[in-house]
Amino acid sequence: MNLFYPHCCEACGLSLTNSERYLCLSCFGKLPSTNFLHWPENPVAKMFYGRVDLKMAAATYYYHKDSILQRLVHRFKYKETPHLAVWFGKCMGEQFLEAGIPILFDAIVPMPLHPQKYKVRGYNQAEELARGLALKLQLPLMADYLRRKSYNNSQTRKGRVDRWENVEGIFEVRDQGTASCKHVLLIDDVVTTGATMESAAQALLPYVDALSIVCLGVTA
Repeated sequence: MNLFYPHCCEACGLSLTNSERYLCLSCFGKLPSTNFLHWPENPVAKMFYGRVDLKMAAATYYYHKDSILQRLVHRFKYKETPHLAVWFGKCMGEQFLEAGIPILFDAIVPMPLHPQKYKVRGYNQAEELARGLALKLQLPLMADYLRRKSYNNSQTRKGRVDRWENVEGIFEVRDQGTASCKHVLLIDDVVTTGATMESAAQALLPYVDALSIVCLGVTA
């Protein structure tokens, strides 16, 4: 089967062993883990101090320019490989379990895409991450709970103030009674300034009892 459908590492292209999945051990070992789940007052948590009332906030890996993680995020975001995002979500869940954090969340909510972007891409990479995390932690996934009600331009080349203005008020809760008095975990792929996550959190907070945030990567 490997002659016709090679089982190759998504990062370096080398053949994988039967025990490896998506990444070879060498490339997987090069992913820069943050260990933020072991560190309550980590840089991602501090990013939201005085801005959003969160139970916890963390990212599992550092996201560097031209790194393996950047290439992989680009693959599952733009190259029609949502299965890779699901796998990364499971890896995030494994880090939660290894950190020994009590799993007190009632549901996982992914950062939504605007329908226009979803139509072009065919899937939401944050939802696929959330799917893998939900499977690993055995939690319900509320994929349609939060909605992006207006289309906004990419945040990539914007400064801190412009990022906030670009995302202010763009999210809303669909079914306001569904998650009442629940602890919700909001998930996204990469956090930079936290502007988008903050906007989504502000939309969620009136309808949930507690809110936490986790991202696959944090820019460094």
